[in-house]
Amino acid sequence: MGVTRHIREELVFGHQFMVVEMGAFKTGSIQRLCQLTPPAAGIITAVGDMHLERFGSADEIVRAKTELASAVPAGGCWS
Repeated sequence: MGVTRHIREELVFGHQFMVVEMGAFKTGSIQRLCQLTPPAAGIITAVGDMHLERFGSADEIVRAKTELASAVPAGGCWS
């Protein structure tokens, strides 16, 4: 998992922020990444029909993408 490897190998004491791209492979993918790297803010850049064959329906894509918005805590920022 690329995010885990980056955290282990690249982050050092003193880093205050990290930008993590959370791509969805299936419903639940972003939720798992948010458990590993809890977001203080989030930006959902696209909700479209890309990878429809993987998700099965547009509703599943929307469900997967909104996992990020659901993980941003009260007082956080998302767009």
